[in-house]
Amino acid sequence: MACVFGAGLALSSSVSAHTVVGVSIGFPPPPVRHVVVQPVRVFVPGHWQWIGVRRVWVAGYWTYPPPVRPLPAPVRPAATVRVGYWSR
Repeated sequence: MACVFGAGLALSSSVSAHTVVGVSIGFPPPPVRHVVVQPVRVFVPGHWQWIGVRRVWVAGYWTYPPPVRPLPAPVRPAATVRVGYWSR
């Protein structure tokens, strides 16, 4: 039995498999299409507005949102609490 197992081991070590897969396309893809994206518009809903002595309906409309502005820098207070005392 040991002799048969050893012979099988010898045969399996000399056998190897080699597989190659390749894909070839003869032409490049078409150029990239550039699309101009329109800015997103938002709808401002209508509302009742008091004019003179009566209310008037103001119709809603589509508009562009206001630009995003950075937040202002935080303001440091004039006096701060330190351990055991106030300082300026």
